[in-house]
Amino acid sequence: MHLPFVTMDLWTILFTLGNTLILYLIVKKLLFKPVKKMIDARAREVEETYQRAHRARTEAESAKQEYTSQISSAKTEAQALLKDASAKAQSRSEQILEDAKQEASHLMRRARKELEREKQRAIHEMKDEISDMAVQLATKIVRREITPEDQDRLLEEFLKEEEETPWPKQ
Repeated sequence: MHLPFVTMDLWTILFTLGNTLILYLIVKKLLFKPVKKMIDARAREVEETYQRAHRARTEAESAKQEYTSQISSAKTEAQALLKDASAKAQSRSEQILEDAKQEASHLMRRARKELEREKQRAIHEMKDEISDMAVQLATKIVRREITPEDQDRLLEEFLKEEEETPWPKQ
């Protein structure tokens, strides 16, 4: 039995192979190359997107580190400024206290000098008063006729009064 549908002819095989080759070349030219270009372009796009994302992440991490460093630096600088201001305030406080002590010492010296002047003035006034009293006593003695015993007694009284006087003597 011979089947007519299953016959194999060399020309048919060659024709089929030729058609398949032509179809393959047409599909390759019209379909595979554009699809491959599209796939390659999309792959490049994905790769570029990945690279941009990686760069952005690296830049973000770098910026984060930079900002962290700047914040740390700012904190350190603020602490240094605060410490410096505190030291200056302490120094100024000590200077004010020292100035106040010097001013108080100066006022005390001035008061002592003034007191010493007043003391000297009082002593001079006392000496003048004693001199006046001695002159008055001498005048009384001269005006009265007194005996030598009276003179001795008056002189002793005068000297006794002088010893009892609370004024400082020089």
